[in-house]
Amino acid sequence: MSSKVKISVIIPVYNGSATLVELANRCMDTLSKSYETELIFIDDASADNSWEIIKALKQDFPDTIKGIHLATNIGQHQAIFTAFAYCSGDWLVTIDDDLQHTPEDILQLIQKQQEGQYDLVYGMYEDGKKHAAWRNAGSKMVNAFFQKNANTKGFGSPFRLIQRSVIARLLKQSHQQVFLDVILQWNAHSIGYVPVAHHERKEGKSGYSLFKLVKMVLNFSISYTAVPLRLMTYTGLLSSVLSFGVVIFYIWKKYYYGANLGFTALITAIFLSTGITMFCLGIIGEYIRRIFMHLHHRPTAMVKEII
Repeated sequence: MSSKVKISVIIPVYNGSATLVELANRCMDTLSKSYETELIFIDDASADNSWEIIKALKQDFPDTIKGIHLATNIGQHQAIFTAFAYCSGDWLVTIDDDLQHTPEDILQLIQKQQEGQYDLVYGMYEDGKKHAAWRNAGSKMVNAFFQKNANTKGFGSPFRLIQRSVIARLLKQSHQQVFLDVILQWNAHSIGYVPVAHHERKEGKSGYSLFKLVKMVLNFSISYTAVPLRLMTYTGLLSSVLSFGVVIFYIWKKYYYGANLGFTALITAIFLSTGITMFCLGIIGEYIRRIFMHLHHRPTAMVKEII
């Protein structure tokens, strides 16, 4: 990459007011001497004064910083995808707002790209993420799950360098539920990985609770894999086999012992079959709902203000 190359740094913001000034200054110090630089802060409807901080930064760096204020919270992946449309750089970097990623490590992403001519480079954490053990274990399981069931090429991270051509392909597509690492890896021809540091949060706490993480994984599972449909198929098959076995057992019992079929067995069979049927209909309904939303082109992000 030459000095004429422009790099857009996308920073999704949610209640990150305490770290935004330091993050902006360090990104500028790292890139501005060698590259034309653009910082894009996309505020995902923060509850603190993050947007006021972004507006102050815009006054300090009017030609470098762009701010996007969303009307409602849509999540990190969707927020970054929304910001893609406002970038003008030849290369895009995504980095969290909490300084757990080192802004100076952007240069390592660039160096790795130059070594292998990759169009997508991930910064992978050499000492693991500085999160709770349950969350780290969950991340590994989720990555492995999508690598197997969504045909991704490897693991990912929120710290990425992306070629403009990959983004151009993404923006031609329509996604109601955005899982960046899946759609990026579907559209990238070559992927590189470089070890980087991951630090403890300086301020605040993560916006991802256990409930939000579980909900996000379930949403992405339905949007990007056929696993729920396969689960429905296997559950139905298992239910059929068990039901057939119960029928055979009671026929045998009636034939040899003259025993009554009994109310308990009947009501158990009814509740079991009804429960499985409703579970399967629920999965089918969720897929139909998403198809319906896609056909009506319902907007996934509402931009309140751009500066």
